[in-house]
Formats: sequence, structure tokens, C-alpha cells
Amino acid sequence: RTADFETVMGVLAAAQAAAEALSYDTEGFQRVYNALRDALIHAVRAVHVDHAQVPTPLLQYVGSRLAEYDRVFTTNYDLLPYWATMEAGEAGATRLDDSFRPDSSGRLAWQRDVHDRDAKPSIYYLHGALPLVSDIFTGAVRKVQAGGGALLDKWTKHHVGASPDH
Repeated sequence: RTADFETVMGVLAAAQAAAEALSYDTEGFQRVYNALRDALIHAVRAVHVDHAQVPTPLLQYVGSRLAEYDRVFTTNYDLLPYWATMEAGEAGATRLDDSFRPDSSGRLAWQRDVHDRDAKPSIYYLHGALPLVSDIFTGAVRKVQAGGGALLDKWTKHHVGASPDH
């Protein structure tokens, strides 16, 4: 009886971890967790503006304006700050840095040491960042890559029920 997907997903992740630690079957927890995550992605997809509907020059402008700040915090499922940051960088403007760099496997992973030493303007995804995937057991965070507005399509068309990088 809540609209807070994250709370329920957190409880499911904790229950799955506890069941695994006790050597119980965790398949049901994972199945419900994946279904809930997929429902969240579909809900966002249903209400979020399509990338193609936002003029590229507008995204570039917004991205360059955001980069005027030392730190930008985003706290919802809005892809506009992400798209604007990417478009500003593509246009050669200063781009907010999210401290994601390739790890040893080639996946984009948050690099704390890069974050701590860089003096670049930074963007922090505090809550509900669709480009980010975290491992509920290790806490490792990776960034999903998709060109243009394909991020929601990548989730909904190809990866329902699975992590977007698999």
C-alpha cells in the first residue's frame, strides 16, 4: 500500500539477502524484485517525455548552464539532467562529471578516487537515476550506456527481467 517503489525494492533485496544467508531459496524474491523494477521502468516510460521531443540545442543549453555549478544533485527519475549533461559534452561545452570510468571489465563504474580528486563540476544522482544499476549484494554501481534517448528503450525492450548490461 505504497507508491514508493524503492522502499519495497529495498525490503525485497534485504529479504533476499537474508534468505540467501540462511540457505533458503531466493528465486521468488528475485522474481518479485525484477517484476517490481520492470513495473517502475514501465511507469517512468509511460510519463517521461521522449528524447526526440526535446530539441538538442535546448539540451545543450541546459547542460552547459548546469555545468556552471560546482555540484548538481538530481533526486528523481527525470532523464533531462542526464541527457543535458551528455549533449553539452557532445557539443564541446563543459560537461558535468559523474565520476564513472571503465573498470577492469570495461563497464562504467563509479570511481571514488576520481570523484575525490577531480575539481570538475559534478553531478550526483541521489535517487532514482535510471542510467545507474547497483548490485544489491556488493553495492557496486555501474552506468548503463545508451545513445540519445535509447536508455528507456534499452530497459523496456531488451532487458525486462534482467540487468541492462547483460
